[in-house]
Amino acid sequence: MRTPATLGHSDGLQALLLEWLDGHSLSARWTKSTADLAAVESAGSALAALHQLPMPKLPRRDKQSVAASIAAMKSDAHIFGPETAQRVGDLAGSCLALHGQTSEQTVAVHGAFHPGQIIIAANGAVGLLDFDRACRDHPYADLGTFLAELERLVLAGRCSAEEGQRLQSALLAGYFASDPQRESATVSLFTSIALLKRVHEPFRLREASWRTQTAALLSRASELLETAQLTRRSKSSQRTT
Repeated sequence: MRTPATLGHSDGLQALLLEWLDGHSLSARWTKSTADLAAVESAGSALAALHQLPMPKLPRRDKQSVAASIAAMKSDAHIFGPETAQRVGDLAGSCLALHGQTSEQTVAVHGAFHPGQIIIAANGAVGLLDFDRACRDHPYADLGTFLAELERLVLAGRCSAEEGQRLQSALLAGYFASDPQRESATVSLFTSIALLKRVHEPFRLREASWRTQTAALLSRASELLETAQLTRRSKSSQRTT
């Protein structure tokens, strides 16, 4: 994993001068060929390495602050009309309830981990950019952000469902290579939360079919949330028996 070195800064301008990382953005190449699967897997490994770094001075996002951000989705949904606002509110409430059951573990997270923030060098090394949203949060928050971007590509028709599944598997294989104890339900939950946070994007980006795309986003977020709920119930029943 590479991160750009800080070459200079200005407190007055609130600006940083960072090293240029040579390579290509993962967003520009991750659906081009099967070779990109290796790049996505490497990105997962790089994220796992980031999550292992001790950074105690980063601000911490506890459950209360995450709950507040989820609740804010409900209050902001009125711009879509009553029916869509109701769906957003219901999903936000379900996400909030399930999030309350997750562990309190926090690690150093990127905060906006998506393909546009990942640079793949010619030798395959992975560089990570733009840490302005870095904080201490649940490690799966970064996974959810990345996978939500992948879900958006599939829903927009820019990536087939089969390609999307291969890319998702590659990311998770890289991330969990050193720790196979994955919590599938929690990954699905954070992906659903990240999709819900993107529900305004079709409207904000002035897409002609924004209503249809918004409905598709909500439907997929609902499917992932239901998967998370079913998986958690199944594991819970296995423990009790």
